[in-house]
Parts: sequence; structure tokens; C-alpha cells
Amino acid sequence: MPKTSPHQVRVVAAAVRPWGTPLWVNTLWDGFVEGWGGDADALRDPDRVWGRLYRAGVRIFQTDEPAALIAYRAKLPPRQASEERLH
Repeated sequence: MPKTSPHQVRVVAAAVRPWGTPLWVNTLWDGFVEGWGGDADALRDPDRVWGRLYRAGVRIFQTDEPAALIAYRAKLPPRQASEERLH
């Protein structure tokens, strides 16, 4: 599977933001953003994977670890957690 660069994620996120279109990223296996990790990495350090993706503009996550993603989301500061829904 081809990987997406972190730069491409940021560019696409900025492009879709004005339309309110959520950006979807797959974190299965080792993830699909070059060097940012996947589910196994997110279980060890969720902010490094899911947090970085969220801060880059990702709002929908395809993951095999939904409970861990939900637990991470619950630990975010109230404003950050409520800005957008994390899926």
C-alpha cells in the first residue's frame, strides 16, 4: 500500500476544512501516513499517532483499536475533545 506524506495530510486537511469535510485516515497495521505510525504505535503512545493526526486535521480514524482511541479522546482537554468528533 502506498503511504501518504505528512505534508500531503496537512495540505488536504487545509483544503477540505472550509467545506467542513472531515479527513479520514487509516491507522491499521503500521498506518498510512509515512513515519507517523499505526495502531500498535498508538497503543504505546496515542498522542504521537492519533494526536499528531488530529492536530494535522484528521477527524475520522479507521482503527482496529476503537476503545483505545476513545480512551485517548476522553483524556484530551475539553475544548480539544469537543472541537470535532473523533471517530
